[in-house]
Amino acid sequence: MHSATGVSQEQHPSEIGPGFAYLKITDPGERIVPVPPGTDLRVLLPEGDEFAVMQEKLAADGAQVRRVRYLLEEEEITGPSTPGADDRVVAVSGLCRLNQLSRGTFTKVSGGPATVAREAFDLMWGEHAPGSSTSAMSTPASAIVPAELIQFLPFQDLNPAQAAALPEIFAHDQNLFVVAPTGAGKTVIGMAAVLRAVVQQGRKAAWLVPQRSLTDELDAELAAWRGHGLRVERLSGEHAVDIERIHDADLWVATTEKFEAICRTSAFRDSLADVGALVVDEIHMLGDPARGPLLEALLARIRDGDTHTRIVGLSATVSNAEQIADWLQATLLRFTWRPSRLTWQLPTVTAHSDFAVTEAARIRLTAAIAGLVTADGGSVLVFCGSKRNVRRTALVIAAAAGIDVSRTRPDDLERLHHICQQARIGLHYQGWEHRRIAEQAFRRRELDILIAT
Repeated sequence: MHSATGVSQEQHPSEIGPGFAYLKITDPGERIVPVPPGTDLRVLLPEGDEFAVMQEKLAADGAQVRRVRYLLEEEEITGPSTPGADDRVVAVSGLCRLNQLSRGTFTKVSGGPATVAREAFDLMWGEHAPGSSTSAMSTPASAIVPAELIQFLPFQDLNPAQAAALPEIFAHDQNLFVVAPTGAGKTVIGMAAVLRAVVQQGRKAAWLVPQRSLTDELDAELAAWRGHGLRVERLSGEHAVDIERIHDADLWVATTEKFEAICRTSAFRDSLADVGALVVDEIHMLGDPARGPLLEALLARIRDGDTHTRIVGLSATVSNAEQIADWLQATLLRFTWRPSRLTWQLPTVTAHSDFAVTEAARIRLTAAIAGLVTADGGSVLVFCGSKRNVRRTALVIAAAAGIDVSRTRPDDLERLHHICQQARIGLHYQGWEHRRIAEQAFRRRELDILIAT
């Protein structure tokens, strides 16, 4: 087993009993310490030629080795293989190698926290198994989707999750709850439910999203439908819409709050009775303390109403899927296919009693990670807790890229925008006048980095 950054053999003995040793190594010069025979030794290494020799040596010693793109965590997790011995599992984490300060610092935990670290390792290990490529044979949409609906779909081929879900959409009108990873194509599944109600059955449909910004995104994805004669209206509170147009719409794209307000309006009672499908994006918001009760009450009324409205819930992550499906009286469709490999990491920075110092270290590490990915031709999406942190992070990343930011304050918006353009950085938060342009440019790969609240 390797000696974690800053951990001597005296601090972290290499002698462990029969069991397992799971290692994440990010330093090609790391010293490898032998482990007892019979140990389940698994090692994750970054991609890169500099780790080829280490991989050969580890494999010769009986280790299983897998390579991870942009591996940043330095960690070792050890323990016995005996079932129920979680209290004897130990995890040692070193600082991220991109953090040049306090390289000798490490964190050591045992029991429950160490078991969580082992589970996170198992997740990444499984995602990077040989032959676990996310590429899969696509299915022609024409093999599943009725001919009159093909023109409305954004793609002529379906991925594995869509190919499995769409037959359920067209075979019956029962409620459905679809759980699939982000990027698995749940929007197309929602589209199919809407098209069945509107085009095939001559009824209306509603599509609920939790935030106003998402109504903009979904409305843009459905823009082509207007060219095919469907009347799509966005209802979010930001856009004034003529009452007659709302009545005549085939599909309403709305926030939950706006749709619930319409449901309480007597003038729209007849239109609501004609809704054949209600698609609920991010239906796991049922558990949100602020928005959950409103969504729950709305869905309960529709579920128990006499209008025979089909509910199709979409979610990327939910821990109680069976419970929600049972409450919705819905068929649960769960898919694990995703279009890309998942690399979920928690790079470590040094904690400090002064929060500002810790925050500065975190932003510096963010800048280093962004530089690592963009230098390889990748895109980076950074989330911050406040608007000011968005601007501060942008300046640090720009400085790391060689842009002169010495005379620029985070509140100097005009100068900040100029610097962001130079550094191929976009900002996205409420009140930033360039946010929509930045989002579009990031999607077109004209910007390398998008920093948002």
